[in-house]
Amino acid sequence: MLRDRALGVVRRAWGMSDRRNRPGLDFLVLALTGKVINQGMFDKVIRMCDDLVAELKQAQQDDNYDNESCEQQCDLADDKKKALERALTDAENAIAKAKEAIETLTDEIKALEKGIRELDESMVEAIEEHKEETNLWPLTQTRKNS
Repeated sequence: MLRDRALGVVRRAWGMSDRRNRPGLDFLVLALTGKVINQGMFDKVIRMCDDLVAELKQAQQDDNYDNESCEQQCDLADDKKKALERALTDAENAIAKAKEAIETLTDEIKALEKGIRELDESMVEAIEEHKEETNLWPLTQTRKNS
């Protein structure tokens, strides 16, 4: 009895409803009339849902594998980065030592050049003195003999 009254209300609502609301009301009419929906209609939909779930599971496994692969690649890249940073630091230290050695050698070269100039000057003076002494030597000898 209650079902019949509800069915009447739903049918009147169906008659006054627009097309957009009719599928839901059709479902209520079927439910209230007790008609069984052909199970075969939904088998295909259920199969499609099961296939979709299987595809999603496979996609999740693929994503997990891809994620692990990416993490491994990131680790390798991070290791390479650290090795390059160490090599860069070593190269910078070697450059600093080389610059220091260049400065030291430059200072030593300047000191040696100064020493060579001083030695040249003293050699020139010694030669000049020697020339003067040798030019005077015969004179001094003759004076002693005279």
